[in-house]
Amino acid sequence: MAMVSGLYYVGDLCYVLKNQWEEVCGITIVKQQCLEGQFVLPSKGVVFAMYGTAYGDGEYKDTTGRSYCVDSGSIGCIPLSACDMTEEQIREEGLGQVLAFGERFNTYSDGSTIHFGTVSIDTGYTEEEDEDPSPGEY
Repeated sequence: MAMVSGLYYVGDLCYVLKNQWEEVCGITIVKQQCLEGQFVLPSKGVVFAMYGTAYGDGEYKDTTGRSYCVDSGSIGCIPLSACDMTEEQIREEGLGQVLAFGERFNTYSDGSTIHFGTVSIDTGYTEEEDEDPSPGEY
């Protein structure tokens, strides 16, 4: 299923859907299994997408260097109009991105990289992160 064009929040949905987070979890967690893909949020009547990160919480970057903080082990995409925060508040907090999609776009995850249209966010470790620190570095 493709998402329609428009202005979207991309990031951890727990930050911008505080009033609906329990509802989101009720849709995306079944028998202690986290589901991924596109869903409909009944209380707002909007389609959103959500995918688990490969290594849980942390900060991830997309291919252009934009940052995405994660506290729920997932990154999602939802129309900005459905968020509990304004675009200005989201930008001030710096926890995700407000992005304009000019045409319909697909969402998916290939296991370590999450894709929202042309936006790709690598949530896996890099070789640099796996290296042991030099003596004296902690």
